[in-house]
Amino acid sequence: RLFREMKRVPLWFNALIGLTGAVLLFPLVWSLTKDQSLIKPLLGLPESVPSINQLITNAINIPRHIFVRGPSNPEKWLPGTSYLDIFSTMMLFIGAYWSFFKLGLDRVRATFGVIILGSILITVGGPISIALLLPFLYLLITAGMTFMLQQWFTVFPRNPIARTIGTSLLSLAVLVSVFYNINHYFIAWPNTPSVRQTFSRPPLLK
Repeated sequence: RLFREMKRVPLWFNALIGLTGAVLLFPLVWSLTKDQSLIKPLLGLPESVPSINQLITNAINIPRHIFVRGPSNPEKWLPGTSYLDIFSTMMLFIGAYWSFFKLGLDRVRATFGVIILGSILITVGGPISIALLLPFLYLLITAGMTFMLQQWFTVFPRNPIARTIGTSLLSLAVLVSVFYNINHYFIAWPNTPSVRQTFSRPPLLK
């Protein structure tokens, strides 16, 4: 569709877009010609082939960090907590279930494709973190909430009281989740002893 639309615009506009893209990509191409070792990190590939045990460990850590216990790195995450809370986890499974029957949609295939490709790159030990997957997981979480509202409105198509109750309950759950994550990031994480110790600086020498 993008190529079809580009055929309708003037030639000078396409030339301007091409020139702008070439200028923006020139530093990247120049760097790759000077240092070929940058190609692997750019593609999300590891510097060396990991062992079988490391592959298994990396693959297990993806769902463990998302649903059970996040990485034990106080610089990046609150130790002992998962990336997703209970409500987000439930909506994720519901959204994935609903999206599975919508694979004909381009956006659904793109979402699953990025999640699968990102998981593969994380498993092989590339410079990719689970943070790359989180925006696409939240797309599925949003799809789960949409599916829940659709089902509720299907059962109560014309009852305003029931529709208000369903919307209010889901909105309340979202607010509780937001409140939990705000406290998680702005209160619990910076005040955890291991985090404060990690970010503490030694006094300046006189």
